[in-house]
Amino acid sequence: MINLLSEIEKKSIEKENMVHLLTVIIFMIFVVSLLMLALLVPTLLINNAKERIALKTIEDLKKSESFLIEQDINNKIKEINNQLSFFNNEGFKVAISEDAIRPSINEKKSGVSIINMIYNAKDAKSGILTIHGFADKRESLLRFVDALKKVSRFSNVNLPVSDFVKGKDLPFTIILTVSI
Repeated sequence: MINLLSEIEKKSIEKENMVHLLTVIIFMIFVVSLLMLALLVPTLLINNAKERIALKTIEDLKKSESFLIEQDINNKIKEINNQLSFFNNEGFKVAISEDAIRPSINEKKSGVSIINMIYNAKDAKSGILTIHGFADKRESLLRFVDALKKVSRFSNVNLPVSDFVKGKDLPFTIILTVSI
């Protein structure tokens, strides 16, 4: 087949075809964008409806009696926290040193159960440690008290005699003077 078109006309036709192709591509992008927007509109409408329902539900809950009671409780909690903030000032900040409590835990012997410990600080370097617990028998309690007396940080170990009345399952209270 003989080509009767000149090179200039071939390039012109090729450019025209490229323009047509670009036009079709841009048109397809435009159509796809319109379809995407058309498909997003129902989702947008549904989300707006759900948001309105949620806001109405929140308003209804705010008007309910349980919310008012909860709000009243929250106000009382804030009031109590404001009253307790007195204890958070600089004068009352005393760090409980691990050095005050750790030796008593380390000296705990078998047969002795510590229920709670209360540390009342006199100042930053000393205080009173009260230990409450149970001992399975008198000997276990005596071993524990003797071990506490040997710790240099405890200057006064006081165990009331009334704690020795029972023979088994002895509840006890030991009062220690602590020097850190």
